[in-house]
Amino acid sequence: LRDFPRTYLDQLSICLTALIRQKKAARAYGSANFKRQISAQYHRVIHQLKPSLGKKDYNHAVQEARERLRNPDGYLDFWHLLHSPTYAQ
Repeated sequence: LRDFPRTYLDQLSICLTALIRQKKAARAYGSANFKRQISAQYHRVIHQLKPSLGKKDYNHAVQEARERLRNPDGYLDFWHLLHSPTYAQ
């Protein structure tokens, strides 16, 4: 983190974006069990990230993740990554 903070924050925001996307999809289309699994995973990740990052970095990563969902074309190859079988369920 100290050596490559921007790279770490980019990876973090991509992971958060995928989790937020899955959480929204589970809410809209998933079974109750799937909703619980995704929600538990999301809260587990958030619970681990908040103490490890400063408030400013955490808020920036969440804001960037939400921006990636709103404007995926603004991020090079992000739309392809988000819809790849690795992240899609």
